[in-house]
Amino acid sequence: MAGQVLLQLCPHDSAPFGPLVEIYEQAAHSLGLRAKSIFLSRPGAQPVPGAIYLEFDDLTRTADLSRALDREVGAAADLALVLCHRYRSYWAAVRSRLPAHLCVAVAHEYGLLGRWQRRLNRRLFARRVRFAGVSGPVAEELAAVTGHRLVLPNALDAGAQRGALLTAEAARAELGLPARDFVVGVIGRLHYKKRPQLALQAFSEFAETHKGASQLAFLGDGKELPLLTARAPENARFLGVVPAAWRYFAAFDAVLYPAQADSFGMVALEAMNAGVPVVCKPRHGPADVLGELGFYADEDSPAGFARALSRAAGADREVLLRAGRQRVDQHFSTAAVARTLDDLLVAGGQRSGYPP
Repeated sequence: MAGQVLLQLCPHDSAPFGPLVEIYEQAAHSLGLRAKSIFLSRPGAQPVPGAIYLEFDDLTRTADLSRALDREVGAAADLALVLCHRYRSYWAAVRSRLPAHLCVAVAHEYGLLGRWQRRLNRRLFARRVRFAGVSGPVAEELAAVTGHRLVLPNALDAGAQRGALLTAEAARAELGLPARDFVVGVIGRLHYKKRPQLALQAFSEFAETHKGASQLAFLGDGKELPLLTARAPENARFLGVVPAAWRYFAAFDAVLYPAQADSFGMVALEAMNAGVPVVCKPRHGPADVLGELGFYADEDSPAGFARALSRAAGADREVLLRAGRQRVDQHFSTAAVARTLDDLLVAGGQRSGYPP
């Protein structure tokens, strides 16, 4: 096993892929593997150290990408496992020599094999490739097509994030939020699929019955911003894009996450690691991340989310923090990723099952 390589292919290094690739590299090193990561496009604002960037401007040039992969990896590479993040990386890989090794395509969204052309291409070109979802619901969708269920979750460097979290007082001061108000955060891109309008309506209903002053803070930007600001009450604030927003999560008494259907829910994971209650739908990726620690809307409406916010307002934050971090460590940490990779390598005949 010594000297074998975990190879990762990604379309780009923007979040979540840049940080996620580094988590998988750390997990590989803990198993005695070397790690190699290849991005198909140009470096972003924070390039991954040691990664290879092929710098393709047009990712539809699959044949060229496949030839570039063969040149970069080489026929004699001692690969223990190839992880292809998202469809474009997978499709470039299956037209190269990489599927001669243990190869897994990781779906970071629903519908990876939803199109009939993709299902046909899988049968023709990628029979040896396995498919994994970043959450249980995504894996279940893939299993309906592939016949096997495999989860390779997103994860975070839990210890590093905990050490870099700001205190509630410091986070609110930097964000310009009132020190004593009940503050609800909505974090992420302001896109209609994330339903920020519903978040605004749910908060308004919650604020009408909540005892004491309350604030709604949007951290993010997007096409929905003009419509939101036109309808926002005085106690709603729009703070724009905040780099490393997870550092500020202690500023919030609850995080509102009303997305219609999300494949994973990185915001929910980061909030759980910070001990912040998360309000979301009782299905799909965020619920898979949170488990019994989520505060779920009893109906998909502003009133349903408002009632869930009221329950979140009564949460015991210390209990939630301890339980949340235990869940992160067990399922979504670097060590958890290493255990999942080890199981996959044993099942694929790349390891004996003995500790590294």
